[in-house]
Amino acid sequence: DWLTRPTDLSRRRRIQPGSRPASGELGLIRAISSQVKSAVVWPPALKGVMFAFLAKSLPRFGTTRARASPPAMVRFARSFGHLPDPPDSHPRQAPRAPGALPALTALLAFLALLPHAAASAERAVLSVQTVAVAASEAQVRLEAQGNLAAWREASVSSETQGLTIVALLADVGERVVQGAVLARFDARVPAAELEQARAQLLEAQVALDEAQLQVERTAKLRQQGFISEAQLTQVRSTEAAAQARLASARALVQLREVRLAQTELRAPEAGVVVARTASLGAVPQPGSELFRLIAQGRLEWRAELTAQDLARVRPGAAARIQLPDASSVTGRVRMLAPSVDLQTRNALVHVDLNADLGRLRPGMFVRGEIELGSRQSLLVPQTAIVVRDGFSLVFRLDRDQRVQAIRVKTGRVLGERVEVTEGLAGGETIVARGAAFLHQGDLVRVAPQASPGLQR
Repeated sequence: DWLTRPTDLSRRRRIQPGSRPASGELGLIRAISSQVKSAVVWPPALKGVMFAFLAKSLPRFGTTRARASPPAMVRFARSFGHLPDPPDSHPRQAPRAPGALPALTALLAFLALLPHAAASAERAVLSVQTVAVAASEAQVRLEAQGNLAAWREASVSSETQGLTIVALLADVGERVVQGAVLARFDARVPAAELEQARAQLLEAQVALDEAQLQVERTAKLRQQGFISEAQLTQVRSTEAAAQARLASARALVQLREVRLAQTELRAPEAGVVVARTASLGAVPQPGSELFRLIAQGRLEWRAELTAQDLARVRPGAAARIQLPDASSVTGRVRMLAPSVDLQTRNALVHVDLNADLGRLRPGMFVRGEIELGSRQSLLVPQTAIVVRDGFSLVFRLDRDQRVQAIRVKTGRVLGERVEVTEGLAGGETIVARGAAFLHQGDLVRVAPQASPGLQR
């Protein structure tokens, strides 16, 4: 009850409560009450300072009536909850302090400025643009990385022995068709061997014709009884041997023809030459690789996925890779690897690409995405996400035009929008532009939308 029983510092005596103020002072008190109640902001600390100022500056006014009601300022203070009810006392008449009216006048002037100071302190810190958070259909994509490789490689090797390369008709990077001549060997020796084989074939054919005539003559003599059966059998054996020599000569001719054909190195199928080890004048060994082709010029992306992600991918799914020149190439999943690598614990997904070797190169390391379908997602503009202290925040706009910081978790980036996986439920109004300059509880002003794309 320090306010109900103060000490008059000017007269050093007790002043009892219950006095009634003069009409002019009562009007000032009512004006102070009106200013306080109409102020925009009235901090509790400022209330305490004001009441302390009143308590030490204003005297208590006495009255002749017993058990009179508390003073007006005590009632005013109790209406704000800053003072308890005073105990019962026996009031006595107390004179007024001569300095009460100037003190009230100064305090009234101070309180008259409070609404203007509060309005200045509560001005909007920034004009912002907002967007309503809503669920929309979004494609679900699985990010991966891997190398580009040939869909299938074809190795072109030498089949001849001891022959010299005399011509090279294909170079690296050239596209060839099936059966195209890539290189030629010295064909003089194989050609001569073929001619020799053909001569032996004619000789065998003549020997067989002679043996057949001998069999016919011997058979007639046997019928007339001039020769024995053993002689006829011997002639027939000679005919059979001649037939065998003829067949051997024919086979030899075919062999020499094949050997002569091998002097021209041909492409086994259409493709693009990616390597050439052949050189003019060289005598390669049989089986040594001279050219390497990418079959049909097709490349594939061998994406590396974990076993968990591999179960989400299906053959035929659409895919897209990002090239170093910022362009992209589409494709489709052709096959999933049947096993997982024991070292990396990753499996390969083979993706056929719809592009030629003009833009792609085998061995390139690229990143891409594999589409898994679509689902409902919460998408917000990228400008609405603010990263502070390692956390992603968005600012939600309340009804009183103040913003509240909400921690969220983000997912995929889809163009100018970001997927929010945690923190928002949908239906909230968040700051789309200007969020980087806001803090918790800031008062903002909503400006018209500059771009309708933020509402997508």
